[in-house]
Amino acid sequence: MVSDDEFETELGYAPLIRKYREQGREIEDAVSRDYLQQFDGLRRLKLAGLEREKAHRDLLNLCVYPFTETGRGSQELGYRFLYGSPLSELDKPPFDFLIARLLPADKPAILLAGEGKSIVGSPIQTVNEVKKKHMVLEANIEHVLETYLGQPRNRDYMIEPIIAVDSVDANTMMNAVVEAGTDIKVWHGPATGPESISIAVPPSSTTRRERYLHADSRLNSLMNRLPSVRRAFDVWPKSHTLIQMGALIPAAHTVERGMVVRTGSLDGVLERDLFYLPEAIRKDLARGILGSGVTMGFLEHTMVADEYRVIARGLRRDVLEESLRDKWIKWQIGEDEAAEMARRKEVLRKEIRTERATVRTMDDY
Repeated sequence: MVSDDEFETELGYAPLIRKYREQGREIEDAVSRDYLQQFDGLRRLKLAGLEREKAHRDLLNLCVYPFTETGRGSQELGYRFLYGSPLSELDKPPFDFLIARLLPADKPAILLAGEGKSIVGSPIQTVNEVKKKHMVLEANIEHVLETYLGQPRNRDYMIEPIIAVDSVDANTMMNAVVEAGTDIKVWHGPATGPESISIAVPPSSTTRRERYLHADSRLNSLMNRLPSVRRAFDVWPKSHTLIQMGALIPAAHTVERGMVVRTGSLDGVLERDLFYLPEAIRKDLARGILGSGVTMGFLEHTMVADEYRVIARGLRRDVLEESLRDKWIKWQIGEDEAAEMARRKEVLRKEIRTERATVRTMDDY
């Protein structure tokens, strides 16, 4: 979109320039009034969206924590959480997580590819989405084996797709999977209360019941309220921007002049949560997080290289989180307001361009 000055130069006709300025100011005033009046409601919508994103993050953590280095799924059965959002770097539709068992080496590798749905809209649509992602994973299996798993491209394997949901949606999702006749497994965990993950078991009368359970019977047995945690990893590759920016909180350190975030500290937080991503990608993410922090007024550069001062009302971590959230919401609503102004002014420009085409001036001859 061209600037106002460029548009006025394009018009080159004083009466229409005046008209554009007057009506443009009216648009700006109207949009500003609307957003000021609606601010509280818009803020509530942003908060609700954040809560949904946090619920999704918590569900993913319930799924993968038992398969981290200290989890029972890893220690007892050899399954390991290896990657988040596999294939996203290829711009392919990714699953949320990839867990694998690679030993014994003379047996097929078992890949558990999971999609988390903290809120289930259409169960059938979710099933179809996971089926498509399964096909994409199969089509790129050589990349998956070699890049993520460090295995030969011709390694034998089997993929078991998973849909993970809140426990209250487990029966609904299982019914949709059975109705579709797919080999998808359904995991579920409670959104509140005891932290655990389980596999949904179809009714004993279900035809070919075994297809909805894992081929590894030991894994099925283990996943009966398997203890887990909701905050294993705070940052995921496809997390909401504000949730990714939450990495600034543990990266912040107290100094004489308040709180600061150093690039190295942020890199350390991201390395812990995103250990499976290449260093270059993590550093790009860190730069984006710091840049967004400065843009929204949560951070400012100091005189020290790679150091940013935190602009907040206090030094406690919970206060920093609240300040970051509030600044992000205000910034986002401001961005939405600017986008709406630009949209309405572009409509005005089209109208005035049409009018200009009907006006002849001396310059046209």
